[in-house]
Amino acid sequence: MKDILFITLSIFLLISGCEDDPKIESSKIKGFKIYNENNELVTEYNYGYDSEGRLNYKLTPVTIENIQYINQIISVWNIKYDSGEKIETYYYNQGKLDSILNTYVAPRIGPDLITFYYENDKCIRKIEILNDEIINVYTFIYEDESISQIVLEQKIQNDTLNYVYEYDESGKVNKIFLNGLIYSEFEYTTIENPLFKVSKSYLIHIPVHPNQEEKETITSKDLLSKAKYYDWEGIIVQEISVQYNINNLGLPISAERTLNGKKERILFEYQ
Repeated sequence: MKDILFITLSIFLLISGCEDDPKIESSKIKGFKIYNENNELVTEYNYGYDSEGRLNYKLTPVTIENIQYINQIISVWNIKYDSGEKIETYYYNQGKLDSILNTYVAPRIGPDLITFYYENDKCIRKIEILNDEIINVYTFIYEDESISQIVLEQKIQNDTLNYVYEYDESGKVNKIFLNGLIYSEFEYTTIENPLFKVSKSYLIHIPVHPNQEEKETITSKDLLSKAKYYDWEGIIVQEISVQYNINNLGLPISAERTLNGKKERILFEYQ
């Protein structure tokens, strides 16, 4: 089940220096680029904001996303893929995400409707519906304010995935177990993550879930320095570590990432 990711953390940063860059006056991320060992561009993300500072545009390797904020109740994401287009309409109730209606202009690539349920101001359940049938049910279990467990019931496959989260002394997830087996391990810096507020989980105000759509955006508030991912036999299948340079505002401006022994370079841009 390794294709169902809780977080695909593909940028991991560790402080290695501090560089002055007076041109950077904002912590709003404009984008980042990843280059391989041959200095060839392999990945690029770009972000845009409206006059109120809200994210309204995102360019990823596979999508062009435009976000329109209709009012306090409705927002619309128009997502264009190489193969088609999807319109996600978000409906809120008293500041909480109530449902997502998906309209497909081209081949279907997900559920028609997603609904959310709350208890004591916490999202406790997410249900995905396709052709009027429930296909996935996510149950969020909390310990105090933190998620301790996510149970994913896959109705079509008749399968259940149980994700359990362990936290370090500072309250950050440092281990994830999947159906009782080690799934991933994380180590953190104490540096604020500039990508956190453009992650989808942050923008739609729901807990991170196992099949998160973000592929390059870290959803932790602090930057990670290392991560390990395991297969069902407990063998490491992916290991990542990063060293990075920060500017005088404490923001990462470049990084050297090692991914399974291969080195990559990351460059960040800000507004």
